[in-house]
Amino acid sequence: MGIIPQLGIGFKNHAKAFEFIFKHNLWYYFFLPAFLTIILFVLGYWGIQSVSRSLTEYLVTQLFPESSEGSILQTIIDILAIFISLLIKFLLGLILYNYLKYIVLIFCSPILAHLSEKTEALVTGISTPFSFTQFLKDISRGILVVFRNFIIETGIFVASLLFVWIPILKWFVFPIQWGFNWYFIGYSLFDYSYERRGWPISKGTIFTQRHKSLAIVHGFVFSQIMKVPFVGICIAPIVGIVAATLCFLELEKTTTS
Repeated sequence: MGIIPQLGIGFKNHAKAFEFIFKHNLWYYFFLPAFLTIILFVLGYWGIQSVSRSLTEYLVTQLFPESSEGSILQTIIDILAIFISLLIKFLLGLILYNYLKYIVLIFCSPILAHLSEKTEALVTGISTPFSFTQFLKDISRGILVVFRNFIIETGIFVASLLFVWIPILKWFVFPIQWGFNWYFIGYSLFDYSYERRGWPISKGTIFTQRHKSLAIVHGFVFSQIMKVPFVGICIAPIVGIVAATLCFLELEKTTTS
């Protein structure tokens, strides 16, 4: 299947996913990631505050080991500590924001595994008896694939930094990074369908590579929805997993017919 047909199928199934969710009264799934948002905000805020405070105290102690209470130097140190603390908080917040998509996919794994299976059952009319063992396998596989993709993408990101300093190549670095980012998000969403068919990760990887444009579309839409404050984190994983499941079923039907 060519690039253009894959792009068409990807965008079409995202539009279809919204209709599917409300048609089958699955809209309440949007509220489940909302609880995740609250938990992530509280933990993220606490973590950033704790780490920045510890790092600031350590750096200030290393730079100014002797106490200067009541002096002008101490005032300068206090001001410097504020700037260091703000810089650390900014950097930690930036890192958290950049990898928020993976955190969401990991924490939402139980929801995504269940919703993907439910979507397939509604489409095919074939519902399988609930198996807690299989459910745990789906969750474990989902987390494993997300973590694997996170490691690979991070490696690519670090390697690409070497080319940022080359004037001719630096303009291509960020688009390539975005492409890989969207690809791995799409892969993570499709993998729930792979797992239900008992595919090993290697087979899922080959299938995704053959339909890489499709994976990139899903990752792109997921990333754009995630940018919407608060609402994005509630909508992106739910729409993403439904769209990926619908898309996979369409591909499966096409290849077997």
